[in-house]
Amino acid sequence: MTSGKQARADRAAKIEAVTPKESRTKLIAGVLVAILAVAGIGWAIAMGVQSSGSTEGKAPAGATGDSGGIVVTAANVLKQGAPTVDVYEDFQCPACGQQHKLLGPTLKQLSDTGQIKLVYHMKNFLEAQLTGLGATSSTAAANAAACAADAGRFLPYHAALFDLQPAREGEGYPEATLAKAAATAGITGAALTTWNQCVKDGTYKGYVQRVDEASAKAGINGTPTYLSNGTKIDFEKLKISTVDQFRAALLTGGTSTTLPGAAPGATPGTTPSASTAK
Repeated sequence: MTSGKQARADRAAKIEAVTPKESRTKLIAGVLVAILAVAGIGWAIAMGVQSSGSTEGKAPAGATGDSGGIVVTAANVLKQGAPTVDVYEDFQCPACGQQHKLLGPTLKQLSDTGQIKLVYHMKNFLEAQLTGLGATSSTAAANAAACAADAGRFLPYHAALFDLQPAREGEGYPEATLAKAAATAGITGAALTTWNQCVKDGTYKGYVQRVDEASAKAGINGTPTYLSNGTKIDFEKLKISTVDQFRAALLTGGTSTTLPGAAPGATPGTTPSASTAK
């Protein structure tokens, strides 16, 4: 076995060793300890050589710029002074899929109610460490999600695709899976025809590459990563172990797990639990 293959095998073994069984990933009494431990390891070993590809092409609807993330919060609901929350993910990142299931409902609820301006940056850097279909699937999935943004369905598509994430990292996303996510996300009719052509043409592959490169230059070299008003949500430093603490960290710009005026340990508002998360 070559050194490259050995490294990939070692990496896969580490991920397999720390990936919890379904029963251990469920949120019990709001505790995130198991999944955060997995995410920490996943983030660390995800760092490595970036993917490389063309950076030509336009940005999708909702993008903050040529290499900016996609805003999912409606402008008409955004509250004055709401923090901007940037989420960096790779659709092939196992920890991203796990955290999406546990933290995604909270992010969506805060965005839907205008308490945060939610921006997603989909990276493709894991491709450089994978082979076969996995060597192109981060870009293909992010491109498909960007195509969904043009149809106004980025967030539903993002959720559907993570729900369809392969059990093992590197298995990749076949075209049929990308299409299934579109159906689940409610992309139909003329919008579906446009989405299919967008996916076939790889319209936003250059944009995806620009997002990955721009985020790497900004110091985002692992996923998942969350920023609130530019401050990284440091789970260890803030001792975040519950969804409520994560929620408070987002709303306080990444500085605290307690909202202003709330008693220490108080529950900061309503937060979806694993049993109610969709």
